[in-house]
Amino acid sequence: MSKNNGGSEEDIVGKVLHVRPFQYVHILNTNLNVAHLESGPKRVICLAHEKVVLGPEKMIVIPPMSFCIIENPVVRDEKGNVVFEKSGQVKLRHGDREIRGREVGFIVDEPFPLYPGEVLVDKVSYCQVVPRDKALRLRALRDFYDYEIETQPQIQGASDKKQKKPEIGSSSKNLVKKKYNAGDEILFIGPDVYKPRVELEVVEVVKGVTLAPYQALHLHALRDCIDSTGKERKMGEEWLERGEGWHLPHVHEKVIGVVNAILLNDKTALHLRATKTFVDVYGVQRKNGEEWCIDNTVTDNHIPDVCEKVIETVPVTVLTSLQHCVIKDPFDEETKKPKLGTKKIVKGHAVFFRKPGESVEVRDNFIVNQGSARYFRCIESFLDSSIEGATPKRRNAGDRFLVFGPTSYIPPVQVENLYEKKALIRFETLGIYAFYF
Repeated sequence: MSKNNGGSEEDIVGKVLHVRPFQYVHILNTNLNVAHLESGPKRVICLAHEKVVLGPEKMIVIPPMSFCIIENPVVRDEKGNVVFEKSGQVKLRHGDREIRGREVGFIVDEPFPLYPGEVLVDKVSYCQVVPRDKALRLRALRDFYDYEIETQPQIQGASDKKQKKPEIGSSSKNLVKKKYNAGDEILFIGPDVYKPRVELEVVEVVKGVTLAPYQALHLHALRDCIDSTGKERKMGEEWLERGEGWHLPHVHEKVIGVVNAILLNDKTALHLRATKTFVDVYGVQRKNGEEWCIDNTVTDNHIPDVCEKVIETVPVTVLTSLQHCVIKDPFDEETKKPKLGTKKIVKGHAVFFRKPGESVEVRDNFIVNQGSARYFRCIESFLDSSIEGATPKRRNAGDRFLVFGPTSYIPPVQVENLYEKKALIRFETLGIYAFYF
């Protein structure tokens, strides 16, 4: 602002100073060292002990949906009148700030002047428009009270139906008065026009996240809070927010990222491990370190939870009628753990997924032709019922036995194959074969 635009002190004294409409000047009384305001339209005659220290200046005009910030604002009484000290100097709130506008802060409908000591910070600005899919993160600069809707935990709503913040002084019975402390953070959700307050500063613009089908939002709690489902969350806790559509993180929530689902079909399953004890999305309690598989009989897609670690995608194992497989350390469905040091035979035709901790070795059945025999040896004692049509027989470790053809033989896990032996003498028409041992 220009100072003393009316000329030098000698030129102004005793002369008429024409202050036009919507202009003002500051005149200093050099005897009392007190400055006062003169607003136009007016003719001001400067006396010998008076001098112009500011002006004539244009008054500040606030357009609709705009505001300005005044530093060291004047003190006003209950009726809104300016308070003066005994010396005639206007009383100021030194070090404080005030927001003035047509719809925000101290309401001013007409152009207004600045009193001596008041300072316009920056320039007149438009109120910030918050779009529908965004919000403003606000931080309290000082302790203050505000009104909010009784059912609303903060000046925020996660639903599509926007709950608008009421004005201070509202007499609605559904409003409660709440204190905000310096450092508290608040979300102002769009679509709306943010009307600034001196107690709040804009920290950042928060963008909502739109989730497509088979997606979830990975969130982290910055402090103890209540999530959109009404569940209490502790500081540092992480969780997934599921559901299609638009999601806006809470003021005390941090977005880690978007988690995509893993699609499951007849040929793939998912091997998972629990990183902590929790209840999964299917209602099953999982203990820390527990491993399990999920296939398409449970769900056609799975979004890994924050407490789940994806170990691998398990391919399907298919056995034909001429195949079998040996499963090492088979999984026990009762204890939910593999039986270490044991083996299990699965005969074809079979289709299954390998369980956690298992190793599968697919083998072809031993085809013993007519006139041939295959030698086997027992590596541990067991009751053998593997030969079809034969009476179960007790075999001891180290025993050797022959399986004569024609047959398809699946050896038990307690035996090992040695070699195949051909008949020395063949009477095929009579079905007589002689072997040498």
